[in-house]
Amino acid sequence: MVYDDQRDGDVINLGADRSVSHLQVSEDGTTGTVGWMDADMYGSLDLTEDDGPALQHPELWDLDATADGTTIASVSSPVTGPGTVAASANGEIQWETDLSESVGQTVAITDEGDYVAVGAGRCSGDDIERYGSAGVKLYDSTGAEQWTHETDEDVISVNIGSERELVVAGTDDGKTIVLDLEGNVVWETDSYGGWVYLSSDGSTIVTSEGDGTLHAVDAETGNEQWTASVGFWGAEDVSVSDNGDRVLVADRGNGGIAVVDSGDLIWENSYDVGPAVGAISGDGSTWSISVQDNDNQSGEVEIYRDGS
Repeated sequence: MVYDDQRDGDVINLGADRSVSHLQVSEDGTTGTVGWMDADMYGSLDLTEDDGPALQHPELWDLDATADGTTIASVSSPVTGPGTVAASANGEIQWETDLSESVGQTVAITDEGDYVAVGAGRCSGDDIERYGSAGVKLYDSTGAEQWTHETDEDVISVNIGSERELVVAGTDDGKTIVLDLEGNVVWETDSYGGWVYLSSDGSTIVTSEGDGTLHAVDAETGNEQWTASVGFWGAEDVSVSDNGDRVLVADRGNGGIAVVDSGDLIWENSYDVGPAVGAISGDGSTWSISVQDNDNQSGEVEIYRDGS
């Protein structure tokens, strides 16, 4: 269901054979990027004409798109064996590269499409023993690997910002690593990390910790900007405004949602049903909540603006 700013909604028939796991909308609101996680299909969709090309990336795990929605990066995570990273545009795969002895856990592409960053994890073999390497990998617009920074544990989140030329990664053991586009470590910490988020202007990194604390730090220096306690762990259910001042965080399973402004809790709600997820607009003035009632097989969308 796609809604405009007048709250009018239209259903777009995707013909998916399972639940859509990834959804992104371009900055101008005309293009959507959708994916069927752990399956083999993804593609872009014209949100005004209800059609678009579908592509195949077997055992798809994560995807990201440029700001205009024209180029899509995706990674796969097979049950056994290494994965791949691919980029597509205009309904065609532009390039696809093996991840050597790694699987793709997460992927990010710059707004211009000139770099793709991959968060990699170790592979699983037939005997369940894991092998290979984990780390951060950077590719250029042709699919050529620029560098790899190995880590002790799987990289579960990765972000890339071309404006400040930084790659931000979080590892499964709770570390944050910031690298430049040459692969040099700018700074790193094990005080917070895991699921990390970079504001679109590249200025702010936000992390959600298991004790219910949000951390916001300067992306270039690691200096703390603010902290906030929301009482639950948002993990991967965090949405950040363009400048990093406002953050929406969701407790998906328990139905809790909170919005924080520069460390101050400005809005919260709790739902009796779930899952509940949400997203905040680039300017931070509007946020949307999607609540699903599994018992009654129903759902609803709520839209909030400042002062309402």
